[in-house]
Amino acid sequence: MRAAIFLGLLFLWMPLVQAQKTVHFSASASSDTVWLGHYFKLTFTLKNGQGSKFTPPSFGSDVEWLSGPNTSTSISVVNGETTREQSFSYLVRPTTVGVLRVLPATIETEEGLLETESFAISVLPNEAGLPQPAVDRRSDLFRMDFGDRLPGWSLPPSAQEEAAKKKRKTVKI
Repeated sequence: MRAAIFLGLLFLWMPLVQAQKTVHFSASASSDTVWLGHYFKLTFTLKNGQGSKFTPPSFGSDVEWLSGPNTSTSISVVNGETTREQSFSYLVRPTTVGVLRVLPATIETEEGLLETESFAISVLPNEAGLPQPAVDRRSDLFRMDFGDRLPGWSLPPSAQEEAAKKKRKTVKI
């Protein structure tokens, strides 16, 4: 019973502590330079706030959206200090060479409408046809397996042989 009362008070107390912190909304990319045809990850993060009505930037035809929004929310309490983080991530692939301008994304919070800073990503021509580096998915404990659906991702050779064995030709008699 005491534990239930304590947890109830903790959840009532957390928004009060959180309100004292400054709310911050930022944008980042997994790389500042990318080859044409390769994808990268865009992440928009809201810290110490509760957000709604997230609006990603518009790229027009300069970007192909491969995945997203992939959302995550975390709340941590360390030494009585509560931190809340909400993020929206996308996998995107540029379709033109040059400077790709990532315009501001917006989100509504208790502090009003917040906007990220804009930034640039260099998109280089891929005349040599370099493939996207393979992603080592074994090292990620909590992963979502997309198989070989995303460009540049391939199964390890042992898994490719296993998949080939499963796809046996069936003949009806």
